[in-house]
Amino acid sequence: MRLKLRSKIWLEGDGKVFGDGPCDLLQRVERLGSLRQAAAEMKMSYAQAWELVKMLEDNLGTPLLEKKVGGPSGGGSVLTKEG
Repeated sequence: MRLKLRSKIWLEGDGKVFGDGPCDLLQRVERLGSLRQAAAEMKMSYAQAWELVKMLEDNLGTPLLEKKVGGPSGGGSVLTKEG
């Protein structure tokens, strides 16, 4: 039998601020370049993903995503240095 070391890490303030779900969402945004696509992969609505990112940014006091407005060339999201 092979053993693996596993752990979970999260940030807390007045309650849990950042854990596995938000981390997964941001990793998908980084890979896909889109909050909408990342939310869809997670079976989450875009509105839920947007609210989660907004709550994280408010609690952490820093922007995590740079959003590009859509249009003919398309929109998208990229992580900030802090994200």
